[in-house]
This record gives sequence, C-alpha cells and structure tokens, in this order.
Amino acid sequence: MLDNKALEVQPSSGSARKHAITVRRRWFGVGILLVAVVLILSLTLTLAGGSSSSPEEQDSSLEVSQEKALSVDQSVLAQSVNTFGTRVLDQIAAENNNSPSIDAIFLSPWGITHALSMLHEGASPESEARKQLQHVVFNIQNGGSASNTAIRTATKALSSAIISGSNDINLTVSDANSAWVSPSFQLLDSYVDALKEYYLAEARPLTSAAEVNSWVESATRGKITNLIDEPTAASASLILVNAIYFKGLWEAPFNVEETTRQPFYLTQGDGGTVDVPLMYLQYKRGSSVQAARYKASEIDCIAVKLDYKMEGQDYYALLAMPEGALSSSGNGGLALQSSGVNYISALSSCRASILASLGSASESQNVDSVENGTSSSGSGAGETIEGEGGLEWISVGHPDMDTAKIYLPRFEVDYSTSLAPALASIGLSSIFTPGNFGGIAQNGGDLAVSDVLHKVYVKVDEQGTEAAAATGIVMVTSMPLEPPKELVVRFDRPFMFSVVNKKTGLALFVGEVYKPEEWEE
Repeated sequence: MLDNKALEVQPSSGSARKHAITVRRRWFGVGILLVAVVLILSLTLTLAGGSSSSPEEQDSSLEVSQEKALSVDQSVLAQSVNTFGTRVLDQIAAENNNSPSIDAIFLSPWGITHALSMLHEGASPESEARKQLQHVVFNIQNGGSASNTAIRTATKALSSAIISGSNDINLTVSDANSAWVSPSFQLLDSYVDALKEYYLAEARPLTSAAEVNSWVESATRGKITNLIDEPTAASASLILVNAIYFKGLWEAPFNVEETTRQPFYLTQGDGGTVDVPLMYLQYKRGSSVQAARYKASEIDCIAVKLDYKMEGQDYYALLAMPEGALSSSGNGGLALQSSGVNYISALSSCRASILASLGSASESQNVDSVENGTSSSGSGAGETIEGEGGLEWISVGHPDMDTAKIYLPRFEVDYSTSLAPALASIGLSSIFTPGNFGGIAQNGGDLAVSDVLHKVYVKVDEQGTEAAAATGIVMVTSMPLEPPKELVVRFDRPFMFSVVNKKTGLALFVGEVYKPEEWEE
C-alpha cells in the first residue's frame, strides 16, 4: 500500500499521429490553457463538379424542411459538446494507453465542435458525413437537412453566450473564426455567406502558413504558435480556423507563500511519486468554493468548483478525481486500494460522470438548495448524474461545512496530437472520405478530411487560469456521503481540470493531468 493522504475528511476539532509534451521550466503569473486544431482535407478532381449541389438546390432543401427544423438551445448544445468531448478524450487516452511519455491530455471540446460546425455547414444535405456529424457531435438523430438551421443558430448563440460579459477587467473570453482559401480554389457564395453570418468567419486568401499562424497567434494572445506548416498550407484548398482565448483570475487566489513542494502520485511504472509545487488555500464560511462526492461506475469520486473573479461569476474551474487510498496494481501502475481498479480508468469514470451533469436544469437548483441548507428531495440527495446515483454540491456556507482546505498543483503543459484516429473511431469516419462536401464548392463533393491536428497549452498558478484555443479545418485538393465539518482535498494524484461556463454548462476546456510540471523556482 502506498503511504498517501490524497483525501482527508475530519471533524473541525481543531503517430504520424504524434503526441507531444513540451515542458516549460519557468513561469509565474496567471495560468494558461490553449488549444489548436487543424482538420486537413484532400480533394480529388477526377469527379470535379459531378456530385456537388448547387446553392439553389441546397436553399430549396432547407426551405422545404423548415417546418420540421429542430430546436437546439444553448444548454442542449453545451451538453452535446461535453459528451462529444468526453468521447474524444476517452479515445485519445485509450490510444496513449497510459504512456510514460504523456504527462497530460487536454482538449477544447468547444474549439473542435466550432470547427466541425463550419465543416458541417458545407456538408451535402443527404451525405453520410452530415448525418455522422449531426449524430456524433450534436446528438441529433435523423435530423435531416433542416437541422442545419438549428445547429448554426445554436452554435452562434452559444458562442455569444460564452463571451458574454467578457469585458470584465478580471476575466477575458474571446471566440473567433476565419476561413483561408487557396487562389486555385473557389468557394460557393452560399458557403461564404453562411460562414460570415453564422460563424463571423471572413474568407481570406491563403498564400502561406505564416499568414494563418499569425492570425492564430494574434487571436490567442501569442499562446498558440505554428499551428500548421508550410507543406500543409501549400497543398491546402481551404483552412477553417477557430481560436479561443480565456484568461481569468481566481475569486480567491492562492497565497504563493503557502505553496510548498510535496509528493504527487504517478500512474506510470510502479506508481511512485514526484515532488511538485502544491498550492494551498483554506476557504471559510461565505466563500464560493463547492465540493461534491458522487459515485461513477462504483468508483468514489470527489469534485471541487473554484470560481473565477468577475461580476456574475460566469466561469469556474472544475476539478475531479477518485478518492481513497492508493496502491500499486499487480501489473504496475497506480490503482485504488479498495477495489484494485486501475487509477486512470477510475479517473475517466469520474470525469465522464461529472461532465455529464453540467448544464442540467437541476444543477443550479440543487446548488442553491444546498447553500440554503435544504434539499430538493426528502432524502437529502442533490442532482442526479445520468445513470449514476446522486450528486450534492456542498458549499462552505452549509451548516455542516465550516471550512474547506484545497491543495492543487501548479502545472504547465504543452500538448499536441492528431485527432483523426479518435474521430474516426467514435463514428466520424465519413468526413475522411470523398463525396460529402458539395456545399463548399462546385467540386466540393470530392473533398475529404485527411487529418485533424490539435494543440493545447495549459498554465495554472496561484492567481488563476489563462486559456486559448485555435481550431483549424484544412482542406486540400486531393452516492452522496455525510458532509464533514472540515473538508480537506489534496489533488496530489492525477486529476481532471476543466474551465466551465456556469450559465450554459459548457466545458470550454477539459483535460487530465498525470504529472504536473516540476518547477525550477
């Protein structure tokens, strides 16, 4: 058994698909999270113009089906995005197979979705790619061409919602799109108009990778660089890019003087530990921190919400991990002592369950009822995570919770990967085959995605979190427990970290940290 105190509760008595991690040894200030995605598509000209739909045909199809158009509101779309992000993250984690070379995995589910939304905009009405995008990304079953209207409208509304109030001096959020077109490739006017109206994406001439990278770097405040290379740009017909930037200060910042180097349990090899800078803060009655215990596939999990400082408190950081004593599993690696379950598998279960609860109508209601010392049911249970028993958020203002002590590592991660294998595995195989994108150009029916690149940078410290994401599509020619009086949560083992929009429940960024950066002070 490993000697650990990952969670203490006590009375208040006193590949071609490349995965890469780049370590940055020195940094101070606000945490940063950045993501970049590129979808590379190829187009063959042997069937040029043969299968593409004219703008008139597409408009007519939408108009005829307009009465049956689906209604997708922001919260529903946010939940679909979270579910989609969970599936992609699970697939990437499985591909990594707990590789010792991977210190973290991070994604921007919204960044990927926003880029795929622009791709969906150009999918032919009856194409298999459109059906798969609607089903896998947006959770729409048999929506037909009319669902395009609902998707584009909800996507635009959700984009507006996540940047609402972002002029606050303590918090900044931006979400931008652009389209880069090769001089040898011509888009349909209808597609250009749709990109501009629903995604605020201007069509720009594509002459070099430097132009695209410069736009991305500017949109992400210099945090995402070298998104694509020159060979990719040279062979591209179209590149669709989404860029997200987030910067927020903690409502209650950690005290730098309280940060000390302490052991962090590793999943690789035989477990073991590494010393990392562990931040510490004690939250007293009246603070906004909230914690919850819940079951996920019989795994005991703990989650914590830490608010960012802004009027309306529209964003918070969500952290989660399995709780309980740890041990080395029989075949190496970290495991839960009580059940012997592999720790990373347990972490994935905790992450999936907590993300599934975001944006539900019961979430805000139950949080309010807990803060007021009441509950929405006679049993005292709070919201219900889909398929997983009860979840009750407890604030420090609760009569049974006097204080909460949170220990969280500072960490910094550079992560890059290809998402193509993961997307194909979860049901988006048709976007990688020709004959699906007649709504983009006259010969667009022969376009196909050839790769999806993703790049993430994460930085979290005592002051807060700064985050940015860039997403590009490149097209080329070819059970609640009894609440304690004092809660002590030590994130000294691999954990989930997410930035969540409170109003919509959208997880703007989400990832798992397996080994925080070792600092050089």
